[in-house]
Amino acid sequence: MHVYPEPPALDTFGSFTIPDGRTWTFGDDEHGTHDNGCIAVAFHPDGWVAVADTKNPHTPPLIYNADEWANFQAAVREGRYGA
Repeated sequence: MHVYPEPPALDTFGSFTIPDGRTWTFGDDEHGTHDNGCIAVAFHPDGWVAVADTKNPHTPPLIYNADEWANFQAAVREGRYGA
């Protein structure tokens, strides 16, 4: 069984940004992202990444360690993720 480390506290991550670079906060109706990818991403200094669903701002963000995030990005670049 693999034991994963506890992720850092959410308030230790940087600002969440949406794809066009604007800052997003939970419950932020002003910066709706219907045409902006529906996600906001924040980075932790230790390499962790938090991904929030901006269309469902009351759902906690998903948090990935640096390896998981790198693997996800590689899969997207190589066309191994998505439809």
